[in-house]
Amino acid sequence: MRCWMITASPGSTFAPQKSLARLHVAGLFCALRLIFFNITDIICGTEYILKEVKSVKVLFLDIDGVLRRFNAEDAPVGMEPGPVWRLREVVEDCNLKIVISSDWRLRKDWRERVLKFMGICGWDNPPIIDCTPNFGIWDPNSNFCRGDEVQFWLDTHTEVKSFAILDDDNEDPIRFLPSQEDRFILVDFKKALTSDNANALRSLF
Repeated sequence: MRCWMITASPGSTFAPQKSLARLHVAGLFCALRLIFFNITDIICGTEYILKEVKSVKVLFLDIDGVLRRFNAEDAPVGMEPGPVWRLREVVEDCNLKIVISSDWRLRKDWRERVLKFMGICGWDNPPIIDCTPNFGIWDPNSNFCRGDEVQFWLDTHTEVKSFAILDDDNEDPIRFLPSQEDRFILVDFKKALTSDNANALRSLF
């Protein structure tokens, strides 16, 4: 193994110790710059993520009477893609997330049922993120309404920037709260979601 020794003659301008010191200083400076820019990237990235989270827009969606109409005997008809297509256009244009407030959510397989229904109507993978809680509003002794369920969901999801509600009813126990009236669109259950309803929904976002 060869060992090299660097020496400097008297009066020489070559000063190895000073050069090494400069290298150490330069290396430290580069390391600090790297740390600074990494921290800056993390902070900016975090701010971006928080900004995205805080801009969530939610649609509370009923299904029967909204996405499928009722006939003269007050029975829901089969699959009709029109209302679903109109809803899809608004959801995608306004970048909405869907929270199911329909009684469909009371079944354990509610998500699969909703996705199957949407898929048959031509909408694969709709942005359904959750459903509202069940406060037992159909119990005669219950003092809750569907608006309470919606409000509880909103209170526990502070990242929501704005919301809207689509439903075909606004009477007990489906009733919504006074504070929700300006975000509520009543759909005629004999027609389901119309173009006018879709335009009204779009105007809320």
